Amino acid sequence: MMSGSALLAAALATPFAMLVAYLVLRTPDWGRSLLPLAPVPALLAAILAPDGSVFALPDTLLGLTLILDRPGALLLGTAALLWIAAAFYAGIDRRGRANDRRVVIWWLITLIGSLGVFVVAAIPGFYLFFTAVSLGAYWLIVEEGTPSVRRAGTIYVSFALLGEAFLLLAFVLLAMGAPDDSLLIRDAVAALSSSPMRTPILALLILGFGVKIGMVPMHVWMPLTYSAAPIPVAAVLSGAAVKAGARQV
Repeated sequence: MMSGSALLAAALATPFAMLVAYLVLRTPDWGRSLLPLAPVPALLAAILAPDGSVFALPDTLLGLTLILDRPGALLLGTAALLWIAAAFYAGIDRRGRANDRRVVIWWLITLIGSLGVFVVAAIPGFYLFFTAVSLGAYWLIVEEGTPSVRRAGTIYVSFALLGEAFLLLAFVLLAMGAPDDSLLIRDAVAALSSSPMRTPILALLILGFGVKIGMVPMHVWMPLTYSAAPIPVAAVLSGAAVKAGARQV
């Protein structure tokens, strides 16, 4: 049986490898049919990996560290199940349609971000995955290209970028107050209570995550976006992507 570290690595390595293969190969007709398989390793990691499993890339690869604890496993497994179900539906819904190449590419990018935010341990990695969710989802939303859909996509991405701007400021302030120049989220959060910037950091975090999860009064993008997006896209946006910040707050 694979170790917890290997399972954790496979959770993100599998959809990433599929994305690379899809970008490189000239005959990517298989892409849509394999999408339900991409989140399966994440589901297995959530079920089988021991609590506290860690996987760390070397410093030459940005020092990306993944950690799986019980809350993260619950969110990771739930998100993986939603992505699997949505991918099956998308395969049926899009049968015979064009533009599959673009849809598969952005689907995998959004999936990687959606899974990564639940297990990443450091601030830069979390922001990278979080941004991948927002920007990848935009291209899935506007895939049909009608004026009303493009308008909904514009409103969605405007709110998403606003939220990420708030979060970027909050993360910079968090990192500045972390002990020993640590970029681990847990270290930065542990030092927050004694930080002189505690109030503005909390305000920025609430604004940033509030926009993403649709907290009143920052929810105005949600009805328009979900009604314009294809059904499988709306499902993963409402069920998994908007929960992207739940692991860290």
